[in-house]
Amino acid sequence: MLERFRFEGIEALTDEELESFMLSRSASMKPWISDPRYDEFLVEEDLERLVDAYRANGYYEAEITTSTEWNEEHTRATVVFHVAEGEPVLLESLEVAWNPEAPVDASLVADLESRFRLVPGAIFSLATYRETRETLLAGLADAGRPAALLEGSANLDLDTSRARVAWRIDPGPEITLGAITLTGLSRVAESLVRRELLIAEGERYARDALLATERAIYALGLFRTVAVRASAPAAGSDTWPVEIVVEERSPRTLRVGVGYGTEDEFRGQVSYSHRNFLGRARRLGITGKASSLVLGVDTRITQPRFPDALTEATIYTSFLHETPPAYDSDLVLAGVGFERPLGGPWLGFAGYRFEWGDVTNTTVASNRVTGETLLSFFRIGVRRDTLDDSLNPSAGTWFEFSVEPAGTAIGSDVDYVRMRAEVRAFAPLGFLVAAARVRAGTLQPFAGSGRTDVPAFKLFYSGGSNSVRGFKYQHLGPLDAQGQPEGGLTLGEANFELRFPIWRSLSGVAFVDAGQVSSDPFDLRIGEFLASAGGGLRLRTPVGSVRLDYGRLLNRPPGVDSGRFYISIGQAF
Repeated sequence: MLERFRFEGIEALTDEELESFMLSRSASMKPWISDPRYDEFLVEEDLERLVDAYRANGYYEAEITTSTEWNEEHTRATVVFHVAEGEPVLLESLEVAWNPEAPVDASLVADLESRFRLVPGAIFSLATYRETRETLLAGLADAGRPAALLEGSANLDLDTSRARVAWRIDPGPEITLGAITLTGLSRVAESLVRRELLIAEGERYARDALLATERAIYALGLFRTVAVRASAPAAGSDTWPVEIVVEERSPRTLRVGVGYGTEDEFRGQVSYSHRNFLGRARRLGITGKASSLVLGVDTRITQPRFPDALTEATIYTSFLHETPPAYDSDLVLAGVGFERPLGGPWLGFAGYRFEWGDVTNTTVASNRVTGETLLSFFRIGVRRDTLDDSLNPSAGTWFEFSVEPAGTAIGSDVDYVRMRAEVRAFAPLGFLVAAARVRAGTLQPFAGSGRTDVPAFKLFYSGGSNSVRGFKYQHLGPLDAQGQPEGGLTLGEANFELRFPIWRSLSGVAFVDAGQVSSDPFDLRIGEFLASAGGGLRLRTPVGSVRLDYGRLLNRPPGVDSGRFYISIGQAF
């Protein structure tokens, strides 16, 4: 069995970098993964790959030998790579000669050469050589010269460990875009696609504009594939026509889903979407859902490019019958919202919404409001998203902050300001993924409105499979005389997880959760947070990850169970 590798004499590269070039794998710490067999022929191939790795990083005279150390029973082998790195090859000179018959603006030349990673005096590596060459040609293409030619090569002198690079560049003519044609359309109107164009006939060629146009058309959601290409119709032509080739997808989708969770028990959902409802890429979504916690229908109509090219408008309605532990309610919700990119990963949103609710099934001793309440409010906020995967992220961050002012001046029965903030962060740590989330919210009544005027469906609750595991759903926080959740005006939650693979589609997680719900606004007391810790399993399936978690309370309040099991779908956050 091959137990492990050991590298001796390395300085320029790390163990991890070298192992990434190898085909052999050392024994895993996971007992359910079979131990690798020692294969001397594979080790010899790895030896050649490691030499190539050093050459690619500028160490052309590196020499590597191997030896094998066995245990006493001669059953477990440690392969030792003895490395003599030698001196790296340094770049002595870099000469770039531009064709004087095709003059290029001096500022463009200076800008391109300032991006070079190939710098005299630095280690000369093939990776840096290729990257610098591609950077130069891509920069010329972005500047309207996609027909640029680069000739020349690198001259290596291993006796002196020096390299010299000499390039001759013909930037070629400035290219102008010609006629723009579209192929592959049948159901989608050509005008809809042309509306997304970020290029125009007669403009200078710009590679980034072509790529941006391709992304904009694909973002309509109406096509399986999109390709935007500009190419020379004949040698020597400085006007290149543009061809846009698309493959349409069906505009309608019907999905049916069923599942089970500890909190909502058996649940079902039917959703219908139309990605080109009445044309102009308008999106319609209708979703019906049923479980032990909610029964209802949601509708959304989204209009891109309204009222301007960067803004998206949505009209939404919901009709819900909710039966969480804290209350029963019949809700009617409706509103309009606008979203607009603010630059980079930032998005701004704003809108108006009203909610009518009829709350019932609260105990006599409860402070919760019963009966009918009409809320009328604005919602304003920002969102930032750099996650690498929206469903199962392993890197990046997500942040959202929103403010909801409601008042009798705009038809609300209650005057209040409600604020919410949430941040999530994910980072790979070797084979682990560290995941963290912090949520906070508060609701401040004003102008004569008080805590008892706020309807139960607008209060904050905590506890359950997606917040502080170990507590029953909604049961972290104030409880009434019958032990039912009261809700509160301030919420604080923090979650931390370490996620790790186990075997194939099975993975695990260890977590710590903490939270607090207060009856008063702006009233978080860190020392009074209640916490739980535990672990769980995730089984990846075609319909999502099945999740099993157990959380045990670390500072259990009197009369509360010490821990709870949860079954659900998807990650906790």
